[in-house]
Amino acid sequence: MKNVCFVGCGDIARQHAQMLQGRVGLYFYSRTQKSAEDFYQAFKGEGIFFTYVDVINSKEIDAVVLCSPPEAHKGQIVDALAAGKNVLVEKPMVVNHKELQDVAMLASHHKNQFVMVAENYHYKPSLTKLQKIIKSGVIGDVQEIYIKKMFTQGSTGWKEKYGALFEGGVHFVAFCTSLMDRKKPTTIEAQFPSKKNPERTSHLVLHYDQGVKAVIDYSWETPDMLKGVFQHSYIQGTKGRITFESNGLYIISPKGFRICDIKGLSGRAEMMEDFLDCLKNPGKKPEYDVFEAAKDLEIIFDAYKQANRNIVV
Repeated sequence: MKNVCFVGCGDIARQHAQMLQGRVGLYFYSRTQKSAEDFYQAFKGEGIFFTYVDVINSKEIDAVVLCSPPEAHKGQIVDALAAGKNVLVEKPMVVNHKELQDVAMLASHHKNQFVMVAENYHYKPSLTKLQKIIKSGVIGDVQEIYIKKMFTQGSTGWKEKYGALFEGGVHFVAFCTSLMDRKKPTTIEAQFPSKKNPERTSHLVLHYDQGVKAVIDYSWETPDMLKGVFQHSYIQGTKGRITFESNGLYIISPKGFRICDIKGLSGRAEMMEDFLDCLKNPGKKPEYDVFEAAKDLEIIFDAYKQANRNIVV
């Protein structure tokens, strides 16, 4: 059985650990030792570590799962790869262009290891269904994509200092890029309506070849009685339209009305299957690796730069 060590023991680490329990040996490290001890007890772990150096130097550990704040990711990825470990890192992977370039370059030199980013929206069942409908040709050629997720969401701890597009909107940027077969946009337009820092509302317009356009509206400060549920997005083609609930609950298309897998809505199960498959099969690369994550982060970094806004305050 392979062994992984969680670095950071918060809410997202708990969700990941629940899916990995019993399938790999679980170890834990946190800056707060009690958190690591609590996870060790809750998930019947194999052990805890007291420093990150101990984690990456351990011969028992095959991979690290980085659930630490984004500003810590680059250094932790660099050290893990140097120690021969595989990496699953929470999104967002890094906090600026320079870090992104450095990590991508380093990953390209470690061909026997992988760096996977935990972007579950790339693995959502609704995305797979939408892709199949598009490929069937029933709506013709895609002309426009519109994605909306506007609600109110508080942020605590380290998340308070990051922009909403960077911390949460990255999910929908990744979703949009996957709908576009992971193509990069030719141009980007970005607006952040409020002068509030860090930003909490964004409007992106992404232009692609053949005149295809994608619009993403994302907000953490827009009142919504249903808290972002039952908001609609769409994909417009030359022959018809697909409308879908933005969280992936259901899809309406020329093929009819489809309810998606409610229990598997998040895509985390599929994401973890990819991680485990790569871990058990040396040389296999994840679907959403550092290079795919770079495509989405470049859009976000360029959006902030264009609008002269800061990602972090």
